[in-house]
This record gives sequence, structure tokens and C-alpha cells, in this order.
Amino acid sequence: MRWLKELEHLFQITIDSEQYQVITDEHICLQVIAGAGSGKTFTICCKVYYLVYVKKVPPYKILLISYTNYACSEIQNYLKKMNLKIEVMTFHKFALNILKLNHISYQIERDVKNIIFPFIEDLRSNDRNYYEDLILSYRATNSIKKRLLKHVYHILWKIKKEEIPAWLESSVLHDLKKKDNQSLLIKLEEYKQKHHILFFSDMVTTALNLLKKNDVILKDYNYLFIDEFQDISKERFEFIYQFHNLTKCYMIVVGDDYQSIYQFADSNVYYFVHFSDYFEHSHQIFLNHTYRNSQELLEYSKKVIVKNHNQIHKVLYSEKHLINPIQCYNYSDNRSYVAALVQILKVIFLSKQAKTILILSRYQFDLEIMKEKKVNQMLRSCPPHIKIDMLTIHKAKGLGYDVVVFLNLRQGKYGFPSTEMAIDLEEERRLFYVALTRTKSYVYLLIPKKNPSIFVEELFTLKQD
Repeated sequence: MRWLKELEHLFQITIDSEQYQVITDEHICLQVIAGAGSGKTFTICCKVYYLVYVKKVPPYKILLISYTNYACSEIQNYLKKMNLKIEVMTFHKFALNILKLNHISYQIERDVKNIIFPFIEDLRSNDRNYYEDLILSYRATNSIKKRLLKHVYHILWKIKKEEIPAWLESSVLHDLKKKDNQSLLIKLEEYKQKHHILFFSDMVTTALNLLKKNDVILKDYNYLFIDEFQDISKERFEFIYQFHNLTKCYMIVVGDDYQSIYQFADSNVYYFVHFSDYFEHSHQIFLNHTYRNSQELLEYSKKVIVKNHNQIHKVLYSEKHLINPIQCYNYSDNRSYVAALVQILKVIFLSKQAKTILILSRYQFDLEIMKEKKVNQMLRSCPPHIKIDMLTIHKAKGLGYDVVVFLNLRQGKYGFPSTEMAIDLEEERRLFYVALTRTKSYVYLLIPKKNPSIFVEELFTLKQD
């Protein structure tokens, strides 16, 4: 067990029994269901360490995938400390590598705006009828007027090549982003194919189509790790499912369905919850021991999250204890809202210890309250040993702070959850769960006396469902 002592000495921590199970597990498909603050990223990096130094797996046979460059850098920091050189990349980089391996070259574009002008120029030069019809679709609705204008455009074209109007560029861009003009979308795809252009968002789709061919060339990875698997989309799931079937590689996926909050980016928690339905010989291990939150905070957050149905039941526990980890401040109007926020900051600033503070909101505009004169004055008096971040819940995911202050926990059109916009209530509830579990100690909730969020009631119910 020398490897275990080496890791514990290197990071000055004790690896718990659940983490040990993950590190040493040998199932072909392993699903790690990790509670908030359970050390999941550290655990999978330790598994890589175990594979290389104990099981003697060559480092080039291992690939780790995460969703963002930031998450990849966090993994790389662990591996660097372990003296390991392992490939760590995003899904898009993985897809691009497969295209390159199969000698498929594309000009990668991140934004459709970059090719709008050349696309319209191509239509004007090579598809004149469609170009004129496109202009007329924005300029006229009357059929007689359309025919007259089209005749004028034909004459102008013969006399002098006219300039592309700026309004046409913005109109075409608007239609492409709305995706409701099918003929225009088809023309754009034809243009992209002709000029070997690939949008950043197309990369996984293109690689997936390539994986479905019999002669595809793939790098021979033996182990594929996927972090934050609860955020997988249908397309990315099919991508890794196809890759696994072709390579028969070991697959280790890690995530927490309680924290699946990116439905707007096509993530679908279904694939995490039903992972074992797709991978016949899969095995589950739970990381239920959390190191960030107190047991009392876990009990509160459980009251909210158990209201959801499409999830995997888990029982989280902590050795940390804290009386009243959730502190509520009620307000009746904007003046009392500001006064309550100033009072919370005053209490936090009394601390003599170094602290990290997160000012948290559901929507970006909620953070505007921090610019209010009295709040701003209070912020300027923040002691140097206290660091403050101001983020929305989506941006704070994966982060931990000593103290969290949650703004404006109300209901209404732009409430939490919204009472008027189309929302997935279970996802909104998961967002609130993520908000609560960012803290290592206290969460301060700012709650209006009128129209408080339904989550407040769920949080303080005496009896759980």
C-alpha cells in the first residue's frame, strides 16, 4: 500500500474508504456518483496515479475529458503534482483530434458572424436568384412589388455590382441564430461544406458521424475518464458511447445528478441517471462523504432536492457540524433590502480570519444591487484578508467558499423559480441545491417578506417527503 501513503503524504489528506474503492475498482464501466464537496476530481486523478504507478498502464493509454478549459486545468494541476503527463482535454478538442487523425481538415469558426459577409457574397455571385429572393423577403411582401424589385436588381447587376447592404448582414445573422429559416440554413451548410468550414458547435457531430464509419482511425486509449458527466448532452453521450463500443476501452464517468444545471446548453441528466441501462456491465460507487458542507447544511439542502424525481437517491454525510448554517434576512422594500445586505457584510467583515466570500445570484442583473451607494461603501471597507467574488449560480458551479450570500430569493417573472417564463422546475431546484452547497460554513439568504421563493418554504419544512 505504498502508493496510498505516497498520495496521502503528497496532499496531506486521508483517502477515505469510498475514494479507495473508486481508485482500485477494475470494472470495465464505472459510474462514480459524487456528492458536492466529496473530492471527485482529486479521486479520479488518484485513480490515474494508481493505474500508472501500480497497474503499470502507459500514460499515453489514458485520456481525461472535462467540459471547460478551466476544469481541464484543475485536473492538470493535480496530475502535475503527481508527476504525471496525461492527456486532458475538452470534448471539442477530443473531436478535433479524431478529425485530424483521419486527415480531415477544416477551418474552425467559433462564431457565425465571422462568415456572414463571405457567405452572402457567395450567394450574390453564385446563387443570384436565391440572393435576390432573400433581399426581397426582407424588403417586400406584396407579390407585384417583389417582381418589380427583382427586375430592378437584375438590371443593376448587369450595369454594376452593387454593395451588400449592412441591414442584409444583420437580418441574415438574426435568421440563422433563430434557426427558423430552413432554406437559409441549408444554403449555409452547403457553403460550409464547399469551403471546409466547421463551426465550433459542429465538431462533436462531425466526429460522431465519422465514428459511425467502418474505416475510422482512432487512437488506442485503454482508459477514458469523463468528469462532470451529469452535464452530458444526447449528442456527446452518443459520441462517447460509439467510441467505447469501437475501442472497448475502460470508461470511468464521474458526476452528481443533483448538480445538473446546464439544460440551456443541451445537457440531459437522463443519461447520468440511466447510465447502467446503456452499459450492461457497469458498476456504481457513491462518494457520499462530503468535506465542504456541515452535516446540518446537508440536511437542509436535502429537504429541497428530495422534491425532485428524476435522480439517483443518495445519503450524504459530513464530520463537520455547525449550528444554524442558514441565516435568513427578510426585507420589505429596496431600502430594507440594502440595509440587510449591508448588515450581513458588516457581520462577515468582523472576522479576523482570512475568508473567501461568494455573493451569489440566480440572474446577472441581481448583482446590480452591489453597486448601490451604501453597499458599495461597505464593500470598500472590506478587510484585505477577506476576498469577495460575485457570481451567478451557473458560474459558481464547482467552486467552494467560506461563506455564501444569496441575493433576492423571491418569486415572480424573474424570480427563483420564475413564475412566468418556461422553466424546468427540477432544474431550478438543482440550481438552488448548487447555491446552498457552495459554502464551507454559513449561507445568508436575503428573502422578501412578500412573494418569497417556493424554495424557502421547501427549505424550512419540518417534514421531508
